[in-house]
Amino acid sequence: MAKTKKDDLPVLVEPVLQKVGALEIRSRDDYTPCAELLKAVKQTSKLVTEAFAPEKKKAQDRLNAIRAEEKKWQDPLATAEKQLKKKMSDFEAAEAKRIREEQARLEEERRKQAEENGGELFPEPPAPPPEPAAPKTEGVHTVTEWHFEVTDPQAVPREYLVVDEKKIGQVVRAMKGDTDIPGVKVWSTQGVRVRT
Repeated sequence: MAKTKKDDLPVLVEPVLQKVGALEIRSRDDYTPCAELLKAVKQTSKLVTEAFAPEKKKAQDRLNAIRAEEKKWQDPLATAEKQLKKKMSDFEAAEAKRIREEQARLEEERRKQAEENGGELFPEPPAPPPEPAAPKTEGVHTVTEWHFEVTDPQAVPREYLVVDEKKIGQVVRAMKGDTDIPGVKVWSTQGVRVRT
């Protein structure tokens, strides 16, 4: 059988759509022609997909090539960004530690001076801590990021748990009406499937 072309689509699709618009089911005798027409709709849909397949493949191949070329440049830049952010975060952490240590040293010095003066603290406060060495850069700033790790899944409150609907669906499809999962209602509906 010859491959369907886009030019063939009006001749293939329009008659099927006209038949669908005109068809009504008023009795059981009308059901079978409707089912046959449904199969024709599905078959025609496959032909439409087939007609566009070569163009879609070319477009997908071109898109994949573009993405691969872009990735060749973006991956090293993403790595460079991570490296720079880590260096900057490490520097900020080291500066914060240095400032804390300097503040502790100044406080210890003040405490020793107070001991030497009979427990009396000097009225003047210690010198202000040194400023952080990281300069301000427009468009670049630091943020505090919070992280977590679940250490005891059993202790996590219920409102933080997610129902595994995929797993429930698998059980319901396997057990059907015999499914007994607390908090889950099971029912069936009738659907129409078409094989062409």
